[in-house]
Amino acid sequence: MEGADDLIRVLSNLQSRANSKKTTAKFSWDAISSMMQNVTGQKIDYDLFKLQFDSNPGVKKLVNRFDGKGVEIKTKEKERPTEFGKKPEIDTAAASRAAGNVLQQPG
Repeated sequence: MEGADDLIRVLSNLQSRANSKKTTAKFSWDAISSMMQNVTGQKIDYDLFKLQFDSNPGVKKLVNRFDGKGVEIKTKEKERPTEFGKKPEIDTAAASRAAGNVLQQPG
């Protein structure tokens, strides 16, 4: 299918960046489409992505999951399961301690 190699290249690049930063990789359709447009000149949406995913094992290898809101790329970093658009729970006590430590450091 045309564009599969470009999609794999974009997803691989995003995966590499996330792995180097030791983070997960979740992207909205707008973000994925914008990246694809920069590479190919054409946008991608859920339906076109699904066609690529269903027909190309290379795309499947890179994608953890996707839904109507975006794509989660497989990375070395694991995150507690959350839905797209929802932020993971934050340890407010740890955040307060970290903020306190930063504020106490001499300028």
